[in-house]
Amino acid sequence: MKILLARTGGLGDSILTLPVAHRIKTINPSAEMHVLGNETMLAVARISGVFTGFRSIEESGFSGLYINSGPSDFIRAYFSNFDEIYFFSAGNKDNISNIFHISGRTIIQLPRSNHSSENFLTCCWICQL
Repeated sequence: MKILLARTGGLGDSILTLPVAHRIKTINPSAEMHVLGNETMLAVARISGVFTGFRSIEESGFSGLYINSGPSDFIRAYFSNFDEIYFFSAGNKDNISNIFHISGRTIIQLPRSNHSSENFLTCCWICQL
């Protein structure tokens, strides 16, 4: 099983994502854990020891997550590689929904909140920490 955590945000957001990543890995010990994030998230993820795959959301191909043009072939192909996707980034919700519908994968997109701790609490509920 391949699982993707997509996360942008600052250092605090990235750190608050780690317990969720650890819990997902505990539930799925044989899963390959991948992260899609900005440079801050990737740096934190590398230190965590949970992830085996790292991809920058700042690559030009991922700009389609934030515009209403519909999913590109690049985005379709990338997301289709994963069995489960936990999407912590806001992005354009309509476009993201279209991508996830096309990929046919299990997707959990957290609603945008005022503080990353609210997303963390939602993740705790989702993962039943």
